[in-house]
Amino acid sequence: MKRITAILTAFLLLMLTACAPPETVKSISQPVQSAAESISPPVQSAGEEALPPAALGGRLPLIQAFSASAPGEEDAVLQVKQAVQYDEEAAELIYQGAETLSEGSYAKVTLAVQDGPALMDFYVADTGFIYVKNEGGELASVQIPPLEDVLLENYEQAFTLAAAFTLGWPEADEQDVYLDPEDGYTYGLLKDSRFSDYETFYNYLGGIFTGRWIEEALEENENAPAVAHDGKVYVRLGGRGGNIRFAFVTFAAEEADDEKIVLTQTAYYYDDIEEPSALSSESKLCRLVYTGGGWLFDTLPVYL
Repeated sequence: MKRITAILTAFLLLMLTACAPPETVKSISQPVQSAAESISPPVQSAGEEALPPAALGGRLPLIQAFSASAPGEEDAVLQVKQAVQYDEEAAELIYQGAETLSEGSYAKVTLAVQDGPALMDFYVADTGFIYVKNEGGELASVQIPPLEDVLLENYEQAFTLAAAFTLGWPEADEQDVYLDPEDGYTYGLLKDSRFSDYETFYNYLGGIFTGRWIEEALEENENAPAVAHDGKVYVRLGGRGGNIRFAFVTFAAEEADDEKIVLTQTAYYYDDIEEPSALSSESKLCRLVYTGGGWLFDTLPVYL
């Protein structure tokens, strides 16, 4: 859990650094792991036969929001700090003590403007998950979707790739380039030793995403983020960069059965990163489907 949190935070900080002014970047704690280390082989590859739902004990791989005891102040504040992006000169985390909810006992930590109003309350569980209350009063998991370990590794890979498709590729070689005559865009060689050719790269995606997602991202997209050139993978140079107003993201189970898992993904943004006074939110659906190859991501919005 902590490793995945650190990896996602590292990738987020890389994207924010690419577009944020220097004074904003300094206010955000440094990542503990570089983005180059964030892409590792998925747990469930395209060539392996995945375990069917029955092999999970007849359960869907979803984590329920339950906490037997509240973590201590130091641990609770540190966990929230790792999951939430904020300018430490403009906002602060305040430990409020233990609080009992219907799902158990949690450590309550409040994100507040320095000497100002509260922006959001966080509830830290002894399981390592952090929650906020959504509009319906139910607990939604912060930053990490409520999935068991069997899928968390795959989520890590899926989001890292989906974000690179949208924001830009940190591993692109700007010296070895290819100018696509059809779309006029410049692509750089993807510097990743695991992807020696485009076919390997495409099959790798097939172990994480559905064919529909891949076709929409690569084959039906006029501004394709990756193309094949001389049999190798070339990725589009540049990207929009991350949204510096991003604060955190939550996930809540919307629908789940043996064939699909639908999560509501809600991203929260500051009205002003240097002088925040409020948070706004945007909700989208994240969908996984179960196929003969296991659980694959069919929809995965990039919230950065």
